Amino acid sequence: MLFLFVSSNCIAQNIDTDFEGYISYKKKLALVDKDFQPHIIVYYKKGNIRTKNLHFLTTSYYNIIKEDSIYFISEIKNTIQIMKNSSNDDNMNQNTEKNYPDSTQKILDYECVKVTSTLLSTSKRGQREISYVYYCTEKLPKMNQFWGRTYSLGCPLYILSKSKNTDTGQELTSEMIATEIVRQSLPDSLFELPKGYKRIVYPK
Repeated sequence: MLFLFVSSNCIAQNIDTDFEGYISYKKKLALVDKDFQPHIIVYYKKGNIRTKNLHFLTTSYYNIIKEDSIYFISEIKNTIQIMKNSSNDDNMNQNTEKNYPDSTQKILDYECVKVTSTLLSTSKRGQREISYVYYCTEKLPKMNQFWGRTYSLGCPLYILSKSKNTDTGQELTSEMIATEIVRQSLPDSLFELPKGYKRIVYPK
């Protein structure tokens, strides 16, 4: 489930909206992974985003994100689940975002600013309290609607998330970090929706 993050702070300046290429990320899940594992590749072109999952359990799934909607595509079920960006609002409670301009970290030669945020989200599995620490660069495109949030300071190259189920007390911590940024031309077909797939609009 994705949750729309509403930014309440400054909008990034000098963002490279012409960036075309991809960013690779690795992820480490607490109590599961001893080290960072290949996780996802994010492709950018003209405001469109496509993800490629690298985990062996999710390689048959990918997302395409456009301005109006998020498309969850299953190559096993031949389905496209469509979520309008505005539909996330019903699942989101008030959240906060704070920027720390004096706290920076260089990742892959990009200067990144520390940002923290918290939110409450509600789903069929119960209510979760989620806190984030992430480092964003203003030099790459903003990742609207990605990983559940709209990042006011551009593109996150590191994300630490801690999620707690307020009903059961179960906690989950994960880290994600960018390991490669490549600028290259991408075909338009990479961002086209597959034909012949069953379309399911969410929520119904």
